[in-house]
Amino acid sequence: MSVEVGGVYSTVRVFEVRPANPTIKVFVRADGTLENRGNPLADVRLESGDQNSTEHPARRGETVEVYATGLDLTSPVDVFIPDLQPSPAEALSIEGTAAGVQKMRVRIPAGVNSGVVPIAIQNGDRRTMDNAGFVWVE
Repeated sequence: MSVEVGGVYSTVRVFEVRPANPTIKVFVRADGTLENRGNPLADVRLESGDQNSTEHPARRGETVEVYATGLDLTSPVDVFIPDLQPSPAEALSIEGTAAGVQKMRVRIPAGVNSGVVPIAIQNGDRRTMDNAGFVWVE
């Protein structure tokens, strides 16, 4: 790749293109610390617009927004709550936000336990770890 600015070209650089690798974005506080330390909370917005947290848990049946990167949108995307496998959560839509970030609208399954619940993403033949992100459920 080479970049041209004002008629001047940069040195040619070669970049390796790798397959997409799904990653759940985690919520980081303004002070740089992770919410829920050992179990990083996924960057999840509730229907109310609040960030999912112990103070703002998701409700069973609620549609939440889960943020992720590295999705190959030409392959199917499923969001799993590992305790309920093999049934995926219902991914209602996926749209791009900032460069490389996708927002998935996901319904929290009725049968999920309350408390901190792990989520995972399956994208084609690639999958995040089961404990890559967590959601607080009421």
